[in-house]
Amino acid sequence: MFLFREFLKLFVFSKKIRVGFVLCVFPSPYYGRIMASARLRAYDVINNFNNDENYFLELYKPWKKYDIVIFQKKFDNEALKLAKKLKLKGTKVVLDINVNYYDKSALEKTSLCMNKQIIEFTKVADSIISSSEYLKNYIRKMFPEKKIAYIPENITDNFFLAKKKIKEKEDNLKLIYVGYAIKAKEILNIRNVLRSLRKTHNFNIVFICERNPEISINGIETEFIKYKQRKIHKQMSEGDIFIAPRNLNDSYNLGHSFTKIGYPMSVGIPIVASKIPSYEKSPALLCENKEEWKNRLEELLSNFELRKKIGNLGIEFCKSNYSSKSIKRQYIYFFEEVNK
Repeated sequence: MFLFREFLKLFVFSKKIRVGFVLCVFPSPYYGRIMASARLRAYDVINNFNNDENYFLELYKPWKKYDIVIFQKKFDNEALKLAKKLKLKGTKVVLDINVNYYDKSALEKTSLCMNKQIIEFTKVADSIISSSEYLKNYIRKMFPEKKIAYIPENITDNFFLAKKKIKEKEDNLKLIYVGYAIKAKEILNIRNVLRSLRKTHNFNIVFICERNPEISINGIETEFIKYKQRKIHKQMSEGDIFIAPRNLNDSYNLGHSFTKIGYPMSVGIPIVASKIPSYEKSPALLCENKEEWKNRLEELLSNFELRKKIGNLGIEFCKSNYSSKSIKRQYIYFFEEVNK
């Protein structure tokens, strides 16, 4: 029966452009348990092309033939060997990358080998997809002859349906942080700002992470909510202001995609964040120093109308630039260019 189904798929999809995804992690049938980059840049893309007339996307199967194979953050020696083998068969090899492993200075000593591996893989790849404009430009300086495309992650429709109801009272407001627990410590970069604001404003901080980051700031109540991918749009909609501080001296951070603030923005939560390049031109209030953090948060904590206005602008911005339809069009254009 299995062989019959596979044969039927080959017959039905024989005229379609076939695209396979090689992951850097072991595939999982449970969407909520998949590594974030694999979920956003492989699973969501595959789902976006379900029942498409011209393209068939799936996780890579070694016994199948593909027109394009995308290596999602997978560029080790094993991946390099497979890429060379596929190229001999005429398959186009693409590296999809969302982390700046090209910059040695941003890597831990234990990760330096990844710098060498990604450079070797990039030499072999026919094209590169980056998750941010910053990363695209960084790679282009090193490989000016390569085809490099910037394609952001799409925001699924369930986020737009979970529109936040803005509180009119400036009382018991919730500042929320969403991300990996190990990275939540970056909140401490603005702790003095938060402590100062807490003297005149009533708010607490909610951490939505895979585990409790166990971060405390004197004088401010904190709350932990376990991150659940299937419910994250609803979990975030309970917040009033989203905060995303980052170390701007780290090129690893500068290469981050829009998605971190895109998710809360799409449900109507106003954003205050460090000035990451991919966040620019959006309705987020961006900060480069602690004084700006204090002023931006002060504005939102004190002004219901401003929170409402920025929240609505954020929803429209995300719909226009990061909807599933918008991102699908970008992939179609990319596939056409690669497959020429």
